[in-house]
Amino acid sequence: LKLKKRDNSKVLKKVLIYGLPGNGKSTFASRYCKKNNLKPVVLDIDDTNFTGDAIVDLDLRTDLKTFNNVLNTIKSIKNSDFDTIIIDGLGSLLEDLVSSSKGQSKYSDRSERFKKIFKELKNSDCNLIFIGQEDCNMGSYTDSVPNKSIILVNSIVNEIYYCVKEGENFKQTKDKFRTELDENKGVKDGRFPKSE
Repeated sequence: LKLKKRDNSKVLKKVLIYGLPGNGKSTFASRYCKKNNLKPVVLDIDDTNFTGDAIVDLDLRTDLKTFNNVLNTIKSIKNSDFDTIIIDGLGSLLEDLVSSSKGQSKYSDRSERFKKIFKELKNSDCNLIFIGQEDCNMGSYTDSVPNKSIILVNSIVNEIYYCVKEGENFKQTKDKFRTELDENKGVKDGRFPKSE
């Protein structure tokens, strides 16, 4: 039995940022990268990212081009100076992957394509930031079963932030923060130590 020895200082960041359009999600992602000394490259699916970060020129005219270009771009980023991949427009990416097949097979095509993209993202050794609308967070689902692709994303992220605009101010609420216990701090008084 081989046990994994994890170096917590080398755990990659996996972040989901969600909220309504125009609530500062892309800006927050850019600032998050600067604060954490990350070198991001953006896959701007909706063409709404105006942060000044490097943006990949993608051909998204058809479902097949979208799939192939996103997949090949992720593979290319592995061999670049970028250490962080930002998928800006997660929900739109999922819609763009729906094929022109008849019936329900167009959705199974999307599911299979996203699984391949997702696997490539996980194997990229890059920090990952997903930006999406409100329906990209599991907490936003009440009456319907969430899309399995959204479940996949929510299952791997270590941090989730909700962006909202209040008057002229943009605010972010941390919905989830997964942290490793420091063996020197442990559990005190039956409670986990507070994270920053």
